[in-house]
Amino acid sequence: MTWKIVADSGCDYRQLPTLAIDTDFVSVPLTIQVADQVFIDDANLDINHMMETMYATSEASKSACPSPDD
Repeated sequence: MTWKIVADSGCDYRQLPTLAIDTDFVSVPLTIQVADQVFIDDANLDINHMMETMYATSEASKSACPSPDD
């Protein structure tokens, strides 16, 4: 039997010393809203731009888990 574990991008399963046999891990990106901009937590995330946007606003940042369609 093969297992598939789906986690959001905040999960640190990549830090596990070994992964279980017959288990696939899939990461789905979180969305992070800062002021009027939405950032996707994936390999293309420009962290410097996101942080600059965070420092430039007094609004609270928000995050959301991925939808089942992601």
